[in-house]
Amino acid sequence: MLQEEKLKHEKMQKWIIQKGESPRVELLNFGARIQRIWAKDRNGIEENILLSYAGPEQYERDRIFLGAVVGPVAGRIPRGRLTAAGTEYSLTANEGRHHLHGGSGGFSNVYWEAAAGENDQQAWVRFSTHRKNGTDGYPGEVEASVTYIVEAGGDFTVEYRGQSDTDTWFSPTQHMYINLSGNNQRPITEQYAKVQAEQVLELDRELIPTGKLIPTAGTPFELNGSKSLGSHIDSSHEQVLEVAGGIDHFFILKEAEGPQARVWDEASGRSLDIITSAPGAVVYTSNNIPEQDFEAGPKEKHRGICIETQQLPVDFSHLGKTTAYLNAETHFQSSTTFRLNTQ
Repeated sequence: MLQEEKLKHEKMQKWIIQKGESPRVELLNFGARIQRIWAKDRNGIEENILLSYAGPEQYERDRIFLGAVVGPVAGRIPRGRLTAAGTEYSLTANEGRHHLHGGSGGFSNVYWEAAAGENDQQAWVRFSTHRKNGTDGYPGEVEASVTYIVEAGGDFTVEYRGQSDTDTWFSPTQHMYINLSGNNQRPITEQYAKVQAEQVLELDRELIPTGKLIPTAGTPFELNGSKSLGSHIDSSHEQVLEVAGGIDHFFILKEAEGPQARVWDEASGRSLDIITSAPGAVVYTSNNIPEQDFEAGPKEKHRGICIETQQLPVDFSHLGKTTAYLNAETHFQSSTTFRLNTQ
């Protein structure tokens, strides 16, 4: 199924895609957002597994990047200072003195061009945008695209592409808030997660990486599915209790076969495997969000978990994995597949 739905809004457009055993996915051109993902529980009841707003106007007022593509660089850039090709650039500061998720003119706040299609096995919507040199302080004329693909076999994949005419930084991600209870019925503290990672990046009190690595073993960052997420969020570990108010950390993913991450809800039987080409992911347990008028469920923290697959911060190039630095005329490519199951 590939369907464009008319909205009572001058600029916002919506598409619905589904194929075979895939989930039904609703997309918006504003911020190249995922509005809803519909998935069945073990009893065949179909519910939305994301936190969502009901109307388009709410997305225009959104301040928590709900379901949006964020970038051109996901995460915080300390003091908004970026160096590319030996030149230092000053980016707009939109979180205190720091730059967050691409700034006020970031990918989450623009209307993307859309092209949709389908064949026997897939349906897709490709969003694209051109970002002018100097936008929010970033160097480079940047062409970016995000393609959402559903497959008859059940997979849902997000593909990121980018290219710049000068050296710049580029590392977008999807900022959807997952709650597998369906329709935000239960908090994520009652759900489970597993992440294939042996280290996370330590944060300072402004949520900026310090440069130090924390082993996950024996810490609340050892997400191995043996305990509920609530047990990790309620930890007395300084990084969780005092710094982030939960988990909001970059996990360096292991190069392992199979999913790099998994989230599941025992009550509904839903599980979500995450397979990515990215070297890391920020796991965020919606710790410090202001009260939101969600479409369903309570308006409180810890109602969604974000698995934000992305490149390493540039300062960690010594780890030998890809970072957010993008050389001129280099084609950036990254993809993340979400695979839903019931048990």
